[in-house]
Amino acid sequence: MAGYLTLLPAVGMIFSFAVSDKIMVKIIHFINLVYLISCSVIVVADLELYLHWGFRMDATPLLYLQPEALASSTTSRLLFLTIIWILLTGISAFLYKKFVIGFPLQPPNKVTQLLPIGLFAAFLFLPIRSGIGVAPLNTGFVYFHTTKSFPNHAGINVVWNFFRSVIYRDALRYPTDLADRDSSEKRIQKLMSKPDSTTLVLNTSKPNVLVIILESYTSKVIGALGGRPEIAPNLSSLIQEGLIFDQVYASGDRTDKGIISILSGYPAQPRTSIVKFPSKSQTLPNWPAKMADLGYRTSFTYGGDPKFANIESYLYISRFQSITQEKNFPREEKRNKWGVHDEGLYRQLLQELDTASAPFFKVALTLSSHEPFDVPSKKLSQGSSPEELFLNSCRYTDSVTGAFLKSAQQKSWWKNTLVVITADHGHAYPGKREEMNKERFLIPLVWMGGALRDEYKGQRISVTGSQTDLANTLLHQLQAYDDQFRFSRDLLAPNPTSFAVFTFNNGYGVVTPHSDFIWDFEFKRHLIYNGPVHPEAEETGRAFMQVLFNDYNER
Repeated sequence: MAGYLTLLPAVGMIFSFAVSDKIMVKIIHFINLVYLISCSVIVVADLELYLHWGFRMDATPLLYLQPEALASSTTSRLLFLTIIWILLTGISAFLYKKFVIGFPLQPPNKVTQLLPIGLFAAFLFLPIRSGIGVAPLNTGFVYFHTTKSFPNHAGINVVWNFFRSVIYRDALRYPTDLADRDSSEKRIQKLMSKPDSTTLVLNTSKPNVLVIILESYTSKVIGALGGRPEIAPNLSSLIQEGLIFDQVYASGDRTDKGIISILSGYPAQPRTSIVKFPSKSQTLPNWPAKMADLGYRTSFTYGGDPKFANIESYLYISRFQSITQEKNFPREEKRNKWGVHDEGLYRQLLQELDTASAPFFKVALTLSSHEPFDVPSKKLSQGSSPEELFLNSCRYTDSVTGAFLKSAQQKSWWKNTLVVITADHGHAYPGKREEMNKERFLIPLVWMGGALRDEYKGQRISVTGSQTDLANTLLHQLQAYDDQFRFSRDLLAPNPTSFAVFTFNNGYGVVTPHSDFIWDFEFKRHLIYNGPVHPEAEETGRAFMQVLFNDYNER
């Protein structure tokens, strides 16, 4: 990073003969002042973002550079960070003025004096590349710990990491040499091929379908799924009346990735999200559009602004015939920084369902359990740590979701409706799991409602699967399995292969009943595992990611 920062002043010195010494000195001081301010902003922003995302700041925040991006932090937190930035910038400016500005700077005034400066600028490629070896500097150079990410992240220069990511962001193209293309395609086609039959769990061939996507709702907070019993008692009780898929993993770690994974059956990618590129996302298979083709009235209900993270463009591409968002809610509804609280969302949702034309396909996305976890309810505890605030927001969402489901059970449309409850992604809390830990990705997937056959209520499906599998699992129930959803399997098929793949910022994980495999692209090795790594898990993961990368590159 020092090499990069030195390069611009060095080049300026080469051309200093074209301007006066006084002007050149001012130019160099101005460049350094810009460096000081911008680097301070990145360092302070990284303090907050690492708390939420678990990786050092890169170009990812630029994908979400909207006013809503600040909604994850409280006002007091933003004030605290601003004070840190002012102190950091002020102290740095004081030291610069004391030790640098007073130092006599003499730009070269003869051509012969330009030669050593030119040579110096030319040889800056050595610190920039960190040597003359074949491989240029990358974050993997500082990775050393095989089971924890924080020690590795601590060695990364965040300013370098940010600018490197910005430079290569638009040229993002995933590797094609992770695994052999032909053999990978054959392996994944075999794993994802349409099964000859399925277990029919619905009592009607054309039920209403309501999909409730809970923000950040990890299985770790639901007692019925092995989580903490005191956080979501209503959901724990109600979902035991349904068909529980208890080994389902989120494909990614953010809402924009989860929406794509659920509604297009398309896996999340490391380092970016395909929803940010409409030219690519519009080519994806689309579950709502498929349901519209089957004669369903499709709609989407959300208490926030879907323009954030470019989700709104995807919703329109998805052919939702009706989209309810924050601006459509009454002004008196209680709001947090992201939008209308979940209780207001469910009130609106219930009204829409009461007047919906059957058969309907409705998707609802909650938001109250998103940072900064500001909810209108009594705190579960008096603590103010991020974990306690998160758990309190989950308790709130559980209470209003439970109330909604109990009200829905009294409605006439309930008897012909399948309610699907899942999450957009998991969460580090409780327990502050590492970003690559599979427990961070384990999410609920429950089918309930009057359209579910009585003999399957209270049953469990323990096949390891992904949220991407939801589309074809349900479509097969409607006799409409679609091969376009090439990354979506039927979890209710006889003897499906039990595995799931998830991605984090710079790697991916494979979960099977017998082995886990975690690969980090920067470290270029697997990081953590439970028990011996089975070759099948490693080969499946490499094949899956290579097929995904090829598919993404070619869209």
